[in-house]
Amino acid sequence: MNKAAWWNRLCDIVIRSGLAIALVAGTHEALAVGDLADAGFSATRTEIVDFLGTENAMLVFVVGDDLYYVDISQDPLTITRMAGITKKVVAPNISDNGEWVVYAAPGSDGALKNDLTSDADIKSSAYICKIGANENPVEVVADEAHVPRFVKGSGALDIVYASIGIWDAWDATENPNQGEVRRTAVAADGTVGGESVVYSGFALYGGLSYEDTDGKQYMGTAIGNSGGAWMVEVTGPSDSVQLHRLQVTDGPDGTTYETKVPQVCNPSITSSRKYPNTMMYLDFGCSGCYYDLVKNGEASWYQHEMFFIGNFDGQVVKGFVQPTDIEMISTSEAGSRKAEGGEGGAIVATTGNTYEYPEWSNHPYFGVTTVQTDRLWWCGGEWCAPPSEDDSRTKNEFIYAINLKTGDKLQVLHSTDTLQGRTMSYRWPWLWVEVADDFSEDDWLPIARDDWRRGFGVPRGGEGGAAHARFDGRVVSADLPIERLSIHNMLGREMSGYVPMHSARSVTVADAFSPEPGVYFLRVNTRGGGTDVFRWVVTGK
Repeated sequence: MNKAAWWNRLCDIVIRSGLAIALVAGTHEALAVGDLADAGFSATRTEIVDFLGTENAMLVFVVGDDLYYVDISQDPLTITRMAGITKKVVAPNISDNGEWVVYAAPGSDGALKNDLTSDADIKSSAYICKIGANENPVEVVADEAHVPRFVKGSGALDIVYASIGIWDAWDATENPNQGEVRRTAVAADGTVGGESVVYSGFALYGGLSYEDTDGKQYMGTAIGNSGGAWMVEVTGPSDSVQLHRLQVTDGPDGTTYETKVPQVCNPSITSSRKYPNTMMYLDFGCSGCYYDLVKNGEASWYQHEMFFIGNFDGQVVKGFVQPTDIEMISTSEAGSRKAEGGEGGAIVATTGNTYEYPEWSNHPYFGVTTVQTDRLWWCGGEWCAPPSEDDSRTKNEFIYAINLKTGDKLQVLHSTDTLQGRTMSYRWPWLWVEVADDFSEDDWLPIARDDWRRGFGVPRGGEGGAAHARFDGRVVSADLPIERLSIHNMLGREMSGYVPMHSARSVTVADAFSPEPGVYFLRVNTRGGGTDVFRWVVTGK
């Protein structure tokens, strides 16, 4: 057993036996349990500070109905419950200055259970509260504020939120133009001001980006059971773009591409000032699909196994696989370990891990997520409970900090209650990391593919005099919304045309056209009259 594993095991034993509230490691750092007895620190304060690059950091999360925080600047590390909050807490996040938290709570009907509602009429209220053990919350909006988030760079405590229950907020075909995004001004001391409409097209709940150098700001959302993630540019009401349209094959060496749009959830807008048109989200996997940014295109993936970063051009920029420091074995392997189970229901297997509640922190390089485990227990001659009936199997057992730039992961917290019948489960973590005054963001989110090529035609017209389009042989992308695509034979005669929906800036040409093998010209027309032309070689249908 390595030193870290030995130390974690010792912490668990001491915590469970009630022998101590705090333990002192060999590095003389104290790890205090605090207000949550079934939680344990997986990393020392030094390890967390080294990972984040600063000791000025704050973590909040929910267990049950209660909100807890860990102030990384304090030694020893301690989990503290915000006892001044008496209502159920849903989807908290932290202000730019790291001192306040905003969250949703049940409205006057008391019906809100989580951030997704099955009824658009369910009421949700927005509260802010200074982070502290006994601080009292302030109601900002009553009944009509779902998934509130702080406005990045507001200089105060302004919040944005969806006006209706977001599960049914918008469906591209069945329920268009439902609800809106609103903003309430809140002064730095918590004084509530007036309300305004940020975006009237439909309700979104992924947050509002920093303002780009061209004055544009972006919001994102995910859409119930209809699949996909969407982003809008809030000053251009007609500009909504569907993300996560994946070009997949049916095998690692497949050459025939098919468009798949997996169901998406947990949208979280970027905190990058350099890439304000990006968003992080989970998907529901794609059985039998192979995609070049997932496991190098060598394997498919399952629900919540990965989270992704996509952008307003419709490109998947990054993907993050499960942590490798949690043992996972198959159900069949679990059967071979049955005999190891002792009295009280010893753990015999972790048969699956999934990401839950990933969020982009206030710092462009960092995110945070819970990881859910699926465990089985064996009680001598039989399962402690039939696996299909055991409600304690799946719990969010870990909280990880993620370096979105490098892909590194650090396990920060774990549950010490791992026996059958467990109830402990982390929800809605949010991480605040101090951004230094002299911080300069790197070019760390490049376009996903490096084989984009410019058209050989003479771009003309449009805003700036050109279409500013790119084509990699499969996907055409443009800086402005694509109004029309057309293919032409080698004599220049148009053979077919295609008008994208939703002001798309990225189109998979195989979705638009199905020509016979041959060589064609692909013409791209963008908003404002921009035009560009590409050579397209089709080798098979």
